[in-house]
Amino acid sequence: MAQSTVQGQLPLQTSLEDFGADFLVDKNYDPVLLATGEPVMTSGTETVAQDVRLAMKTPQGALFYDPDFGSGLLSYVHEERTDANDRHFEMDIIDCILSDPRVEYHTARAKVVTSMEKVVAECAFEVAGTNINNQYRIEVGQTVEVL
Repeated sequence: MAQSTVQGQLPLQTSLEDFGADFLVDKNYDPVLLATGEPVMTSGTETVAQDVRLAMKTPQGALFYDPDFGSGLLSYVHEERTDANDRHFEMDIIDCILSDPRVEYHTARAKVVTSMEKVVAECAFEVAGTNINNQYRIEVGQTVEVL
């Protein structure tokens, strides 16, 4: 069990079960299946990491039942590469990461790295109450890839 604090409150006890469970999906959003046909499940911090990756890859408003879910990262494909646009891209990545309340607020970070054909950034965050650091490379071309 990990311990975290909420600003102005007493420490909270957090267990991995508090982070939920979900079906494991591949990069095409298809469920990963065992040879028996049963779906593979995620749990704990793996669920949080998968949810953040899916939010980055999903255009905001694409889910009719949750119009706030997703990101606007795909809009950067046709943007001119300027320092200001790079900072906006980084801020949008961080906003998307922080839209998940299970992420430790002060740990979310993003940095654009040089790329000619795609907008590429590296990002990282920790799941609240843990020391587990999730690091990803985001490539925005015709699609958003979270590697």
